[in-house]
Amino acid sequence: MRIDSGYNNGYANYYEQLQKRMPDNSEEKTTMDTDRVDKEIERLKEKKAQLEQRLHSEKDERKKSELESQLNQIEMELLKKDNDNYRRENAVKK
Repeated sequence: MRIDSGYNNGYANYYEQLQKRMPDNSEEKTTMDTDRVDKEIERLKEKKAQLEQRLHSEKDERKKSELESQLNQIEMELLKKDNDNYRRENAVKK
């Protein structure tokens, strides 16, 4: 059944004209660039690895506790940022 059937009183081409007025969204594509966010997360992971390495080689207990504190902060930040929602929210439109 055609949409315009029964509407031949000047409205026969209503559907066609409506289609012409509507924008063609099939060509519109939005791309998001997550490179900046990915680099930020990669830097945090590298810093975490460095802190873990320093923590394992450290002998002084006071410095160890300070390194553990820094490591905990980095881990919390990674938990917050290393996920798809954070990437989507902080991505830049191309």
